[in-house]
Amino acid sequence: MQIERPGTRPRSLRQVVADFGSVYGASALAGFIFAASGPVAIILTIATRGGLDPSDVASWLLAAS
Repeated sequence: MQIERPGTRPRSLRQVVADFGSVYGASALAGFIFAASGPVAIILTIATRGGLDPSDVASWLLAAS
């Protein structure tokens, strides 16, 4: 089995950094915040309705993070 060579060279790190814009950074930050806070909100809601002890809630939050 023969492996083909790529048609073009991969982009350099300098080219990747030059293409990075503030819009992409803001979108990444918003996505990270939603991904990090979503499970926390669900766990806190379930723990409140379930009447769990604070130590149980803390262990759930630690496991989720």
